[in-house]
Parts: sequence; C-alpha cells; structure tokens
Amino acid sequence: MSSANQTQIAKQVVESILAQKLAPGERLGEQELADLYGVSRTLVREALMQLQARGFVEVRTRKGWYVVEPSIEQARDAFAARRAVEAGMLRVLAAGTRKRVSYLPEIPTAAEAGLPGYEVTTWFALFAPAGTPRPVVEWLNAAVREMNADPAAVRRLTDVNIDPMSMTVYEFGALVKADAAKWERIIRDAGLKPE
Repeated sequence: MSSANQTQIAKQVVESILAQKLAPGERLGEQELADLYGVSRTLVREALMQLQARGFVEVRTRKGWYVVEPSIEQARDAFAARRAVEAGMLRVLAAGTRKRVSYLPEIPTAAEAGLPGYEVTTWFALFAPAGTPRPVVEWLNAAVREMNADPAAVRRLTDVNIDPMSMTVYEFGALVKADAAKWERIIRDAGLKPE
C-alpha cells in the first residue's frame, strides 16, 4: 500500500512541476503534502526521496525540500546540445564515461577513441547521515536499485541524459573514495588553490 501511495504522490508532484503548478525553487512542505494526500510525513518524505534521485527536487540543509531550479542557460544548453546531436548538426566524438552511455550507444568511450585513462563522470546518489543503521542503508540501496531496474524509470532518466547505474553500498563507497582520490590528484597536479 505504501509503495503505491508514494508512487502516486511522486507522480502528482512531477505532473504539477511539468504543468508549471509548482515553480522551480518552490518549497515543498512535507506536512502540507501529507495533509493534502492524507498520508504520513514519512510517506511524503519517501516520495520526495524518489524525486530527488530522479533530479526533480532537492533537499536543502535545515530548510526543506525544493523543486530543482536549473539556470536558464543550463536548461537551454542541455536540451539544445542533445537536439543538435540527434539532428546530426553536431557529432559527438566520445563519451567521457567508462562504459558507453545507453542513450547514445553508437558513441565510443574516450578510451575507445584513443584517450586511455580519460574519464569524467557525473553521478547522483543518496547519502545517509553517519551512524544510520545498516538495515536502513541497505533498504535505501535496494529501493534505488529497484527503481533503476524499472523500464519506465530508466526511460525517464535517459530522456534527460542520465544513464542509471546501480551499485551495492560497498561498490558505491569504493567509487566515492576513488573519485575523491582522482580529483585530489588532478587539483594538486594543476596547482589549484582554494580562493
């Protein structure tokens, strides 16, 4: 029952965003949504976490949930570039990812195109506070993996140039450590200093 309700809540929030009933940057109150749908705040929070994983909402520390507010330039650039590629006006030489991306499978990786070792990947993830009980972390991980296995969710993500990837908690921890070490080395080697 809770799964259907949180899915329904998430779907209605997305529909409200797409219909411009909820504006970018608008605050989403958990209690107001709980009252509106006649459910618990926990259920609303689970729905909002689903939407956060899909890039529709974000949580701001000590402030609450907000509809994501990309800049106009970011939105234009992302969609204009994809349209230009799909129309054949631009040619993508390589993807900066380790594996080929599912929404452009004909595009080689940078390594396949002759740039071994080049990899720049953007990823989105859920993090839990330190000390979160292991079963809760495993439950969140299982929920994200289940979403990433859902064909409708995969289609929605690839429509906005996100190639879903599922990992175990341990695999993701290793990725975070490896990325941190890689970017620390790049920053150090480039002589960059914080301002």
